[in-house]
Amino acid sequence: MGDDSKLLMRVENLTVSRGSQKVIQDVNIELKAGEIMILNGENGCGKSTLIEAMANILPYEKGTVIHTKPVFGLSLQQNGIHGDELVHERLTYSMMIANGNPSEMDKILTHWNLLHRKEDRFAHLSFGLKRKISVIQGLMPSYCSKDSRLCLLDEPTEGLDKNSVKLFANDLIDLASKGHGFIIATHDPRISEVATKICNIDEKIIEIENVK
Repeated sequence: MGDDSKLLMRVENLTVSRGSQKVIQDVNIELKAGEIMILNGENGCGKSTLIEAMANILPYEKGTVIHTKPVFGLSLQQNGIHGDELVHERLTYSMMIANGNPSEMDKILTHWNLLHRKEDRFAHLSFGLKRKISVIQGLMPSYCSKDSRLCLLDEPTEGLDKNSVKLFANDLIDLASKGHGFIIATHDPRISEVATKICNIDEKIIEIENVK
């Protein structure tokens, strides 16, 4: 499949079912350093299923998912963060997993205008603020590492305000230019505008288009 020196992830012949229904069938995807891939399709087409399978948290019937780096970022649509956790506890843990320096956390929180919420419990945050924390967690390996890292993000802009979406889009461009790669399930055209690849999913059929 070409030069693998910049490969971050390869999916080969992936088939995933939920119950008796095949949601993803014989999917093949590659992502390389510097690429931003958007998963595009109607609700229920399998975008979240694909993200979860690529993250190895959802079992699949057949196929392989190959990660070339030991650490990757993940932001789930339902956040996946315990409500009793404090903001700084969750992000400190995420930074440590990403081999980052927790002393840099305040800088990231300031960047997202969240420094004043660092002692808040996750359960006490609004929906939009919860999504911000989930997005930051998903981006953490790319924020912390000088080496190329993969980030998988499921509907990251849902509930975000306009300024936060703009910040997120700008960060994607900047981080991709440094060699990080992103696969993002989203309906948000503001994020699709910064994509280098669009992966259209329609009734288990996937077509990948290079747009930049």
